[in-house]
Amino acid sequence: MKVLVAAVGRNVTKFEVGDRAGVGCMVDSCMRCDSCTHGEEQHCENGETLVTYGYPDRRSPTGITQGGYSTNIVVTEHFAVHIPEYIPLEEAAPLLCAGITTYSPIVQANDVSSNRGTYRGMLDYMISTIPVQYAVASYASVVKPHGHFTQVGMPEAFELTLSAIGLSMSRVNFNASLIGGIPETQEVIHYCADSDVRPTIQIIPAEQVNDAWNKVVNRDRHTTTLEPDKHI
Repeated sequence: MKVLVAAVGRNVTKFEVGDRAGVGCMVDSCMRCDSCTHGEEQHCENGETLVTYGYPDRRSPTGITQGGYSTNIVVTEHFAVHIPEYIPLEEAAPLLCAGITTYSPIVQANDVSSNRGTYRGMLDYMISTIPVQYAVASYASVVKPHGHFTQVGMPEAFELTLSAIGLSMSRVNFNASLIGGIPETQEVIHYCADSDVRPTIQIIPAEQVNDAWNKVVNRDRHTTTLEPDKHI
């Protein structure tokens, strides 16, 4: 979600009115537990992570968070990140969700991503964004023994069938990752802006969002880029 700051509370020090800011996958957490105080608010140990999209929120007039469908949003300043002037807002927006989802596990693995290969046992590290059931062990086999394989794609019902014998043959460390915390989210925004790493985007009118969703579900690659005055 991308925004310009319209107003700030009297105790806000991180932003001023008019600043370019972004709100990602979370809008609140307990901010007291060890995870929250160490930049991993998505793993709030008190179960108070409040996600941005359609999640029960007693503070909201509708009872849920509205996410990208809202016309404005109020969050604690901690859960907003700065968007540099040298990256368009529409290109920064995907980094707040899909971008941080893949960036975080790379950072957690101490970036062994510079070594690349296509053969069995050649990779130090692999991230899978596949969102359906698939032969995990076959993909993991290209990772070196004792290397790491991280799953970030979420299959239907959020369940993935694994082959214990297949994974044991390659002795790869398998793990899964959600999103990243607010510090890493700010980090990926600056990294992509500074390094000119930009997502491929398509701008559509808000009223075409259901059609766009159907195209994603149906894997329709024949789409047309529109640039209306009012867009998401």
